[in-house]
Amino acid sequence: MITVKNDGDFGNHLFQYFFLRTHAEKNNLDWFFLDHWDNNPKYNTAYNNIFDYFDLPKGNISNPVNLSSLNKVKVPNKFIDLGVEDNILYEGYFQTDLYLKNNKENIKLWLKPKDNIIKSCEFIIQDIKNKLGCEINEIGVLHYRGTSYKNLNYDLPKYWFEEAKSMLGESVKKYVVFTDDVQTAQNMWGDEHLIISNNRILDFVTMFEFQNFIISPSSFSFWPAWISGKKVVAPKFWFGHSKQIWKPSIDIQVSDWLYL
Repeated sequence: MITVKNDGDFGNHLFQYFFLRTHAEKNNLDWFFLDHWDNNPKYNTAYNNIFDYFDLPKGNISNPVNLSSLNKVKVPNKFIDLGVEDNILYEGYFQTDLYLKNNKENIKLWLKPKDNIIKSCEFIIQDIKNKLGCEINEIGVLHYRGTSYKNLNYDLPKYWFEEAKSMLGESVKKYVVFTDDVQTAQNMWGDEHLIISNNRILDFVTMFEFQNFIISPSSFSFWPAWISGKKVVAPKFWFGHSKQIWKPSIDIQVSDWLYL
């Protein structure tokens, strides 16, 4: 059996889950994904439990073996060939689609929200279309992540987003801003764009319905853009944008995205 330590926030858990499931199924290994870690209370919250929101199996066995019997393998923040080993507890973030891209079509099918979430998002999507007076293919999603990112110097300035909009082109008529920092977003754009900040899960699932994306260096917007995006602009250097150094590594790049 193999498993992975689910560390980090909601989007990180999806990287870890899909790495684990993809790697296990490719190599015919038993697998199990734990939905909490008792030694990491910071992230053991209801919001972070992906199984509350998506119809995902936790593994192909009913119960995991004793974790203490597994060999721990720490995986660096870049793509490496892990080979085929059993009885492993992987530790890492796996933030690169190099682990996943050959399984993308299956992941699209796996990442199915629960019915009650889909119904709620249908109302939100229709409301966005009505307020903007546009169809889905004419709307651009702009994800601005502020709050803790501002302290870490990971947030992106307004001029970056303005240049990114020019890269998406004139086919995008209107923008909807999804954000965890409404005040900063309003200071940046005022009434220029529709600003959305609902329950984070509803925002996350709603974004999957769109095709044009400008994203922050965040796994929260990575997933909708990776699954649904036809045209995506992302920050070059990811977390290291302000210092012009790739962080965590250049492997976070997606080959058909635009980088600025």
